[in-house]
Amino acid sequence: MQPRGRLARALRSIDDRSLQYFRAAFDAGSIRGAAEAMGVAPSVVSRAVRAIELNLGVPLLERDRRGIRATVAGELLAQHAQERWRLDERLIEELSAVEGGERGIVRFAIGEGFIAATFRTRTARFLATHPNVTLHAETAGTEQMLERLAAGELDLALAFSPRLTPALECLAEAATPVFAVMSKDHPYAGAERLPLSAFADVPSALQLTRYGTRRAIEQAEWLGGFRLRKQVESNSIALLLEFAREGSGVTFLPRFAIRGIDGGLATVALTDGPLIGARSMLLKKRGRTLGAAAQLFAADIAAMMARLGRFDDTP
Repeated sequence: MQPRGRLARALRSIDDRSLQYFRAAFDAGSIRGAAEAMGVAPSVVSRAVRAIELNLGVPLLERDRRGIRATVAGELLAQHAQERWRLDERLIEELSAVEGGERGIVRFAIGEGFIAATFRTRTARFLATHPNVTLHAETAGTEQMLERLAAGELDLALAFSPRLTPALECLAEAATPVFAVMSKDHPYAGAERLPLSAFADVPSALQLTRYGTRRAIEQAEWLGGFRLRKQVESNSIALLLEFAREGSGVTFLPRFAIRGIDGGLATVALTDGPLIGARSMLLKKRGRTLGAAAQLFAADIAAMMARLGRFDDTP
């Protein structure tokens, strides 16, 4: 074995207690002083120092008229011990911060529509309160979120109308019905409630099939025995809303998705069961233990979800 490898192995074999005895002798300048400081017999300190010297193959302490003094190797080991304990203390502090939710990484996926619903400002407040938490956030369709949750790639996902499987656990949910969204000049803009079938002959802009809103609409179509006239399919809510705002036709979204950006738009409640009963859910992988930071973030999102329902309770 090369000397470097032998020394590395020898250094790793030194236990903390022996290192403490050596450092006490180094600081005290005598074996007896170290023994008194550590509350042990001088022979215990001597044996510990000798064992380290034998392990490393170099002398650490030399006797002189005033007691003992460190060799060059002893000086290096004393510095190493101090740095090692300093790093240990730093790690303990950081682990304590992680355990308390003050530090950590949260991997989170969210449907685009939720961003307009106070998520943006609420997240800013959360991160201001927890400055050492890093949020890895991305937008995704419902099906993609569920796949990534099940694969363990995400801590949390906020999804609209997801298909729950045994692999997923719902932490919070809110009733978030789907509304028809159209220009304020549209003939149906003044209606209070309509079935989805009323829009069967109206050009429609729909989300892609991997999104929960689209799946709820398809369920309503199947139950009603009709098909909407799809003119646009997109993963962009901004594009769907622009289609509706310009009077080209209608789109269908939970009303929270247009909160704050609904200028020139009107919403009409829909009476179909799959659309009235649509729910948004905060999910995690079943059996996955969330870190403290993710738990705090989940509680914050759950509080936001209580407001999502209230947005849609008021026409």
